[in-house]
Amino acid sequence: LKRSQARCQHGVMRTMSCLRGCKGSKVDVPSQGAHETYQCSLRFKSSLAEVGFLKAREDSLIRSSYLMSTIIAVLATLQGLLLMSTRGFTPSSFENESQYIVTRLQFLLLLSLVIANVFFVVLMRLLARTQRVSLHIKEGMISFVLILACIAGICTDRYYLTKISGLPPTIWQVDGQPEHFSDTRVLLAIDASITVAHLLMPIRWCMLLSQEVSSVLLYGVLAFIFGSPEQALAPFNVVLLTTLVVASALGKRAAERSERQGFARLASERILRAEAEFELSQLGQSGMLGEESQARSLHSDADASSAIPSTAPTEQ
Repeated sequence: LKRSQARCQHGVMRTMSCLRGCKGSKVDVPSQGAHETYQCSLRFKSSLAEVGFLKAREDSLIRSSYLMSTIIAVLATLQGLLLMSTRGFTPSSFENESQYIVTRLQFLLLLSLVIANVFFVVLMRLLARTQRVSLHIKEGMISFVLILACIAGICTDRYYLTKISGLPPTIWQVDGQPEHFSDTRVLLAIDASITVAHLLMPIRWCMLLSQEVSSVLLYGVLAFIFGSPEQALAPFNVVLLTTLVVASALGKRAAERSERQGFARLASERILRAEAEFELSQLGQSGMLGEESQARSLHSDADASSAIPSTAPTEQ
């Protein structure tokens, strides 16, 4: 009974310590009030409650990071194999030396992207076995990898890689005519990174803000500074991309708000259950102590009555 009482009390103290100071928020929870959150970032004002929320999503975050890295590595590998099969790696297979230089640089970027993702998976496996690195740092690392993957995916585009290298896009010709380029691949790469970050990865909304802003700015820099192949449609592409990013961010924020409300309700229910079990154990202990004291009292009365001498023979 004492061990059961100690476990119940320890559970109550741990749960209460995680949620102490979080009363009076806008989330409806039974008998414990709601958990206060910041209006913009949606983070709990209590650091202990925020850490508990992160720990509840840690396993899902690690698994999703493995899947994300696998997807990026597979796509980069497929693009590299396609590049090798169509162009080759001998200068004689290209029409001019500039094409060979750009293609070799494109392949090196894809190879670096694959190696970086393999290294990231190994690093995340090592960090998953230790508790020395906080969950905030792990989230920041994953967000940084998403940004780098988006930049690498855009920079491997043949048109923009040629422009960044300081070469004219006219080096690419088909049947003696300049090759036609578009921003389709670049916009799809940005859209893919936004979709993976907001739908696949259980990262907090406030940690994805840097990726959302950098995605729009990156395309704007490429389109207006280096020059887009669709000069007339570039402003409209920026507007559509911004709309997509904002809509994804609002959807992610709404989903996280609902998830935090569910976490708050579940935590409150566990507090109430632990308190009820503790009270029942206290009542059970009090009842056992009462029965034991009653049994001792009856036993002492029986001993006292047996100690009184009998006067029956004297009366006779």
